[in-house]
Amino acid sequence: MAKGHAKFTVKTPIVASKDLQAMGYQLIITRSGLQRAAMSGMKKVLSEIYQVGHSAMKCSVLASVSR
Repeated sequence: MAKGHAKFTVKTPIVASKDLQAMGYQLIITRSGLQRAAMSGMKKVLSEIYQVGHSAMKCSVLASVSR
């Protein structure tokens, strides 16, 4: 670990959405989960580009850019 950098630990408990709703929450933003899912998808496409030179095989799972 670099000098001066603190080690971070997760202290926020994982709570089921039904329990949060019972506590009065009406909106839950799962930013971390969405970011990790996007990163996983990006790694898969980048791996294919690295291996075969393009991402044509992944076209069926890629989001459309049409409006």
